[in-house]
This record gives sequence, C-alpha cells and structure tokens, in this order.
Amino acid sequence: MGVFTGRSVFITGGSRGIGRGIAKRLADDGAKVAIIDVNEEALQEAKAYFLENNQEILAIAADVTDRAQVEAAMKEAHDAFGSIDVLVNNAGVIRDNMLFKNGRY
Repeated sequence: MGVFTGRSVFITGGSRGIGRGIAKRLADDGAKVAIIDVNEEALQEAKAYFLENNQEILAIAADVTDRAQVEAAMKEAHDAFGSIDVLVNNAGVIRDNMLFKNGRY
C-alpha cells in the first residue's frame, strides 16, 4: 500500500517531462491520477503507458490558459474520482516578449 493510496491527484502538464514524472511517482504510490495537457498526442501516449502498468489514469485535453477548459477538466476528474485531494500545477505558460527575440534588435 502506497503513501497516496486512495488519494486523487490532478496534474497540469502531466503528459510529458516533469509532469509525467510526477504522475508516474504518485501513481506508483497508489494515487488515482488525472493529467491534463494541451498536447493530445502526448496525452494519449502517457495514458497508454499508465494503463499498461495497471494504474488508474484519467487523461483530459485542456488548455490551462482557458479557465473554462480547466474548470471542465477539474469537474471531470472530480466526477470520476469523487474528489481531488492534490493539485500539481506543473503546466507552464510562456509569454516571452524580450526585445532581442522579436526581431527588432
């Protein structure tokens, strides 16, 4: 029995990189994991990985910059798991406007 057995976790940006690593670790510790990501291809690949390892996973396509999509994803996760016990806000949004990157200098 893992530390997170019976807990449900909601992870933004959970299909790749650090987010997927966090999802894997928490699932290994018994958590039911909901991952959301804007990249549907990576999301489905991650979902397949967790299902192959007999871990409870919910993969939801959503853009964290759209409040309505995030709220819908959280409702879906809550309805599926009965609660959301842990939130891992991993997704990053970069709005980089440095002068040297916009071609002016």
